[in-house]
Amino acid sequence: MSLKLDRKANKRRAERFGRWGEALAVYWLLLKGYQIRERRFRCAVGEIDLIATRGKTIVFIEVKYRRTGATSEDVSPFQADRIVRSASLYLAQNTPKRLDWETRFDLILLGPWRWPSHLKAAFGDDGWGNRSIT
Repeated sequence: MSLKLDRKANKRRAERFGRWGEALAVYWLLLKGYQIRERRFRCAVGEIDLIATRGKTIVFIEVKYRRTGATSEDVSPFQADRIVRSASLYLAQNTPKRLDWETRFDLILLGPWRWPSHLKAAFGDDGWGNRSIT
């Protein structure tokens, strides 16, 4: 029975850290000039942590927080595919007024006592993309 309680406690702790990490990522993006459109967008396919815009680009962002520091390997190809499919549904439901918008899939990696790492175009429709850290 205690193992089951430990798992629930660990899950709640991870959820709390995840929400904290997403809040930190929101502030980081706002400082960089992004506008946050959605937090925790959920659909039948999956969930997208953050959806933001900057200029003519819609950015779908996965936030990862790890106590040991998150890395890009923390997002599996399966997770990346789920995020891409969720983004397709989001775009179908929320078509931008302009047709010339670009889409991008980014990662924000967080860890204790570290600055956030923003990996632009970390993955996309064609698989894993070029990774530029800013």
